[in-house]
Formats: sequence, C-alpha cells, structure tokens
Amino acid sequence: MLVVFHPSSGSPRASVRVVSPDAAAPAVLGEEHIRRAGGTMDRSSATCLYTGLVTDTGRFAFASVTPEVMELGARLLDRHIDHAAINRQVWETHSLGYLKLLGRVCERAAFIPAVGLAWSVVYDRDVTDLEVATGELDSVVDVVRSVACARSTLLVRQLPVGAGAPRWKLSLRSRGGVDVGRAAAALGGGGHAFAAGCTVAGPLDEVVDRVVALLASGADPALVG
Repeated sequence: MLVVFHPSSGSPRASVRVVSPDAAAPAVLGEEHIRRAGGTMDRSSATCLYTGLVTDTGRFAFASVTPEVMELGARLLDRHIDHAAINRQVWETHSLGYLKLLGRVCERAAFIPAVGLAWSVVYDRDVTDLEVATGELDSVVDVVRSVACARSTLLVRQLPVGAGAPRWKLSLRSRGGVDVGRAAAALGGGGHAFAAGCTVAGPLDEVVDRVVALLASGADPALVG
C-alpha cells in the first residue's frame, strides 16, 4: 500500500510511505508522484487533487502556500475542473443542523489568556440531537480559530458514549508561533505545527488542563505535572 502524507508525525503505516513535513498538502506530493512516474492526470483525478489542495491550504490562505503551490492549482484548473462547484460543496453547503451546532459551539467558546488558547466543545448529544453528519464537524474548529486574540485553537469533540472514561477527539490549530503538533504528539496523536489532533480519555476539564499545560511547557510532557 502506498501512503502519501505531509505531517511529520502520525503518518499511517504502509509498505511505501511518501512523507514531507514541508509540503503544503498531500495533494502536492500526489501530483508530483504522478508526474515523476510518467502518469497522466484526467479531469477526475485533477478534481480530487484540487479538492485536497484547497482544503489543506485553507483556500490558499495558509503560510505553507508557495508560488509552486499556486502553480499546481493553475495546472489542475487547466484540466477543466469545476473549481467553483468544489468550493461551494466544501465550504458553502451545510445542513440546518450544522448551523444550529455552530450556535452551541460559539455559546460554549472560552479563552485561556495564559496560553492564548480559544477552545470549545461538541458533545455527542449535539451530533445526535441535531443529526449532524460526522464529516461536517471537521470545519467547526476553523470557526473557533477566527477569534482575533487566539494564538492557538482547540476543539474538543466527545466520541460516542460507552463504558469507562469519556473519550474525546482533539483538533488543534495554530496561527503561528505555537507548535500544536508537539502538543498532540505528547498526547499520542500527530500532525504538524499548524494543525494536529489526537484522541484522549478522561473528564473534560482534565483533558483541557493537559493541553494547556503542554502548550505552556512547549509541549514537553516531562515538564507537565
């Protein structure tokens, strides 16, 4: 199995792994692999690559975007893909339940000045009550990320309730200056400096405290508690 991945940590296991921490998106590596292998790119594959490119670069807004990334976007557009439809589907098409969920997330949002962290939580009951698809939850963290005073952002999502301690999926984002990838790695997850995640168990307040402590310590678990 071939896996193309761009974060430096948390990459899936495979017989062949193409990993580049500096790449703006896996789509950049995927297109380069196709090109070097002498393959051809049709409209369908270009659509997939473009979707990956614009989502991982925040519509070409993140610091990882280089002139080469923009040139790749132009080459993909040259394959006559419907980029306007892709953008509408990804960012402008949501269920009514998703909009109501954002209301709950914004109401619960909090800010921790000591580490410049804006955070909020999505409970399992929110997802079931509002009938929100799991795939719609990925963009919620970006809403919290828009807080002007935040250096980093945390969205805590409760996983389906079962026996034992509650489990949470953590999504971390950075505006720069904070390496959230190190914090996620210290909690058993992975990612890179600007976007990372992990899954942890325990009471919500303790989980948030662990993240805050890691951010305050430079993400060195030896310095935490």
